[in-house]
Amino acid sequence: MFLYNKNTNESSLNKNEKRINILTWGDFMRKKEKKMVLCIVSLGFLLVFFCAVCNQTKQKWEFTGYQQVTILPGDTVWDIAEEFKAQERKTMDYAKEIMRLNKMSSDVLKEGEKILIPLYR
Repeated sequence: MFLYNKNTNESSLNKNEKRINILTWGDFMRKKEKKMVLCIVSLGFLLVFFCAVCNQTKQKWEFTGYQQVTILPGDTVWDIAEEFKAQERKTMDYAKEIMRLNKMSSDVLKEGEKILIPLYR
């Protein structure tokens, strides 16, 4: 036997009886609308996240070439990066790029050493 009454208490059902909820067209559409709104909101968040990530990785400067620099007493990679970096560029990122370019395993510089510096504008 099938019960169609939504107010029936589940504990009052016999083992052989099943409770069936009949959805009206309005109930069905409300559930469908909720799913649609959830999908649209989720896609909106993904779009905002994607745009934010793309914007961070986009370079705002243009590579113009290299300059050879001779190390003076007391020079550090950080100081050189700070002196030659493009505007709005992070010094740490530029210092890492200088180290990669010159195949440096540490940031220790020796007096008289010559290194290449990438230049940007």
